[in-house]
Amino acid sequence: MKELNIERKPTQKRILGLIGAALRVKWFQLFLIALVLGIIVYIINDGFLSRGNIRNLMRGMVVPGLMIVAVGPLLAGGGIDLAAAGQATLGSVFFANLMVFFPGMPWGVAAIITMVLGAVFGIINVFFVNKMNFSAFIVTIAMGMLYQGLTQAWTGFAEVPIWRDSLIELGRLSLFNEWVPVLFIVVLLIIAAYVFMMAKTKFGRSIYMTGGNEAATRLAGNNPKKVRAILFVNSGIMATLAGVAWSSQNRLAHPTSIITNAPNFTALTAVIIGGVSFRGGSGSLAAGFFGLVVVRLFENGLMMAGFRTYVNVAAQGVILIVALIGDHISVVRQRQALIKASMEIAVSKAKSQKP
Repeated sequence: MKELNIERKPTQKRILGLIGAALRVKWFQLFLIALVLGIIVYIINDGFLSRGNIRNLMRGMVVPGLMIVAVGPLLAGGGIDLAAAGQATLGSVFFANLMVFFPGMPWGVAAIITMVLGAVFGIINVFFVNKMNFSAFIVTIAMGMLYQGLTQAWTGFAEVPIWRDSLIELGRLSLFNEWVPVLFIVVLLIIAAYVFMMAKTKFGRSIYMTGGNEAATRLAGNNPKKVRAILFVNSGIMATLAGVAWSSQNRLAHPTSIITNAPNFTALTAVIIGGVSFRGGSGSLAAGFFGLVVVRLFENGLMMAGFRTYVNVAAQGVILIVALIGDHISVVRQRQALIKASMEIAVSKAKSQKP
């Protein structure tokens, strides 16, 4: 028996070590929070686990999920795009009108043309931020307002119906006995591709370097402005793709609905909860996705508990403030750790120089 106990101890330590390591990973922490939230919501209302509710929950993560890969990498790179919802709205209306004006055009071609428009949106931001050296925060707010105004002037505040059966079917289609929407699976694959890009590629590392330390980025042979330019273009493309996805789900384009729902702010909240610093240089889109799951579960719980819509909106604001406070505390701790480390290095050097 003693021999067995001796053999078990290293195994137990290894298991405990693995558990401890997992608990320090941000996305796993958020997964556990989401799991606890799900249990709480189920206790409040056992209809939470119904097929219809789960499908609607996933359906509601499609557009903000695409916004995560629009605004998340840019935020990690030290930039910000607050025009994403305006870009999605104008992109959605542009996409719908393409199919109205050109009835024979396949919706896939219309979606690609719309994403090219999104790239143009990104290039406009690049011009003002990189060439004119304007604040990205102010520029993107202004451009978002401009896109909103253009959309409303174009439509006269009227919705644009979509009558393409294949596109509508894509928005409705679900797999696994109609539990999981196809568009949700597509978004998961896109997020997974971006997670790989940011974690495993040279460009992904340059994003974090640009957000964390521009001087180090230049020393490493990268151009911070070029990195951010690519990220702004990516943000425009993914925002307009989110607009196309919204149109597919709702069978129309609308001049105000996307902006009112503010999926870009939901995405920003999710990625900040996921550890992407508002100042750039850190974070993971995988954790950002689980941050989105937490936000959506919280909203779903409030709805199933019978709270009104305005409570949900206020709760989103509270979650964002809490996320920003957490980000600020994290940044302060990092600075304190760097100061402490530099002081220790200075003291050790001083001791070594003594005769």
